[in-house]
Parts: sequence; structure tokens; C-alpha cells
Amino acid sequence: MNRLLALILFFGLPASHFIFSQSGTFQIMSYNIHHGANADDDLTIKEMRKYIKKSGVSIVGLQEVDSVCERSASMDEVKELAHGSKFKGYFTRHFAFQGGAYGQGLLSKYKVSSLRNMEIPIYPEEEGKSVSMLLADIQIDKHLIITVAVVHLDYRNKSSRLQQIELISRILKDEVHPVILLGDFNAYYRSDEIEILKERFTLFEISEDAYTYPARNPDRRIDFIFISKGAPLRVVSERIDSVDFSDHLPLIATIQY
Repeated sequence: MNRLLALILFFGLPASHFIFSQSGTFQIMSYNIHHGANADDDLTIKEMRKYIKKSGVSIVGLQEVDSVCERSASMDEVKELAHGSKFKGYFTRHFAFQGGAYGQGLLSKYKVSSLRNMEIPIYPEEEGKSVSMLLADIQIDKHLIITVAVVHLDYRNKSSRLQQIELISRILKDEVHPVILLGDFNAYYRSDEIEILKERFTLFEISEDAYTYPARNPDRRIDFIFISKGAPLRVVSERIDSVDFSDHLPLIATIQY
């Protein structure tokens, strides 16, 4: 008999008088899938699907996703990745492309109660270009809902990324649920961009040589998973799997709640 139960019986108090803490873990992945192709531009979407299914993760944030585009054989890539598994797939669009759309994706084994597409400009705004930040409210269990934010920051210049980070931070500050921010940040581990994000979010301090790009002979880390400060969530481990299906490697975090 555990000590708490013994005290309950001794004092004759109902079990409902006490609040029992709930805890568990889940795994979440960030994966830039390079429109479902490897560095040689060979379509590898089926290999990605098999890998993700076996990886043990419950949530996947996807970047560089095609939806019925010519270059990827007019596949609905999110639907293809979810096929034959317990995942449900979701897509948000950056812009129209090759007869379809190009954007972000989400795979989740948990219930998604809300899916939003937030427009993030590519600066300067006068160019009229923007990308999607996918926001999804996900029910982990009856006690916990989280918001997952999937981003792909501007690859061209630092100034644009810094402005995108300011806007993303303002948007996520208003979220009512604990936030997991993940994606391809196109910024190095000790860059100004990541240092700013570390002031506002918690980043698991994985080894600096845990590189995610390029997939072959990686020499930098530009993919990250952050958690909002004060959230009842904790990254207990991260790993990077060396699979040659994209031009990025997938980053996986085990999160305790």
C-alpha cells in the first residue's frame, strides 16, 4: 500500500479530497521533407511514410510539403504519409504551386480540435510574399491540450528571419495552451535568431554537433523544437535519425507532461 493511500485510510478522508497528478510522455518530430524527395530529387515519400510509422512518434510537424503539385507526381503528400497508420494528416498552404499548393503539414495520432493557418510575411512586406505558420490545438489527454506551431523561416536573409520571429512571438504569446514551436528556422544554433527565441521559449540543450542539415554529411543544425516557458512540459531527450529521404534529417523530442 502506498503512503498516500495509507494516510487517506487512516484519516478517513475520501480519495476525491486529493488531487492526483497525471503524467506521461509523447514523442514529436520536426521534419523538412523537401517536397517528398531526397537531395537528388528522387521521390521518397513512401520511404518517409514507412520511417515515420516505425519511428514511435505521435505528432509530426512537416515543412516543404507539396499538395498535388506536378513535381511530386500530383500526390497529396500529407495524405500519403498518413496512409496505413493511426495518423490523421493536415495541410496549410504557403502559396499555389505547379497546379496545387506548397506549404506545411501535420500528422497527429491525437485529436486535433483546431487547425489554423497564420500568414507570416517574408520581409520586406512590399514584395507581397508570405508563408504559413500552421497552428494546431491537440488533445494529448483529458487534462492537457497543447498548441503545436510549425514554421519555416526565410532562408534568404537574417533581417527577414528576425522580423518573422518577432511576429511569431507576438502571435504565440496570446495562445491559451502550452506551445510547442518547431520547424526549419534556417538559423544556426548560436545565431542571434535562436538566442532571441531561447529568451522566450525553452530549448533542450542537445549537443552542438547534433546536426540536421544537409542529410548527407550534415554540418549544421537549423531545425529546432522549442516549448513555451512555464509550460507543464519538459523535453527529456532528443535524437536525430540518419535517414536519407530528404535533404534534412528529422529531429525527434521525447516530451514529459
